[in-house]
Amino acid sequence: MVRTVFKRRPEISIRKSENTSIARALGMSRETVNIYFLDIQRIMTEHNFYDKPGHIFNTDETGLQLNTRAGQVLAEQGSKCVPSLSPGKKGETISVMACCSAEGTFIPPYYIFKGKNKKEDWHEGMPPGSTIRMSEKSAYVNSEIFLEWLRTHFLPRKPSGKTLLIVDGHTSHTTNLDLLEFAEQNDIILFCLPSHTTHYLQPLDRAFFKSLKSNFYAECRFMIQNNPNRVLNRLQFGKLLGRAWGNSATVQNAASAFKSTGIYPFDPLIIPEYAFLTQTPLESPETETLQTVQTDTLSVRAESSQPGPSGI
Repeated sequence: MVRTVFKRRPEISIRKSENTSIARALGMSRETVNIYFLDIQRIMTEHNFYDKPGHIFNTDETGLQLNTRAGQVLAEQGSKCVPSLSPGKKGETISVMACCSAEGTFIPPYYIFKGKNKKEDWHEGMPPGSTIRMSEKSAYVNSEIFLEWLRTHFLPRKPSGKTLLIVDGHTSHTTNLDLLEFAEQNDIILFCLPSHTTHYLQPLDRAFFKSLKSNFYAECRFMIQNNPNRVLNRLQFGKLLGRAWGNSATVQNAASAFKSTGIYPFDPLIIPEYAFLTQTPLESPETETLQTVQTDTLSVRAESSQPGPSGI
């Protein structure tokens, strides 16, 4: 039966499905995405961000574990066991805050280490401008740490004038009144993504973190293979992350991140149909709404006195 289907439909193949949580499936609805694009369109139109990719940023954090992860390797056909060296311990998790612009530039990474006292040796090998922030309770980002990042790390590198900073809806980004006041006073527009949609709408999730983790764990495997008696710790983290960051924090990845999420160039129709797992394809008012958003955007840009990247 299966063979018959494959003969009739050669474009079909067997693939392993990936689990998606109910929250993500329900959160990623057409209505939510439509409202999101209408909101971001309003902000971009009001502040003329269509021709200012250097004023559009996205920031988020991810955790990197001081350990190895098995990767893909070349092996002889029929091989039943392809081992990969591992330190044998779980390894410490360190949070890395990343931030990039639609223009293709990355701000130096910001690290959160669990503990109280910082050692200068830990900076060795890190990208220039990197910052280590100690946190006694955990290595996770909270509202206090995010405010400090905004004040001491982002603001000095922020371009003059209004700047759009896209973040997820985590409480560390939205519940601190001092943080919101600081952003308003310094021309920083904090724009929160809808809940459970970051896997399709957040630029860094779409085109950077996967690359960063892949390169980081490749560096970990390389170090363990060449130094089997060494345990990965904070002294090696800077060098490992520095090489991985250099390979991942590219102009191409940053530009691709914003393009694939429809932020810059602004394109609300770029979100693929299969992103909406719980809904059937529409021909209808909601699809028309997205087309209207895109048409209105093109009209606004055509009427603008500021030339666009293509000279329009």
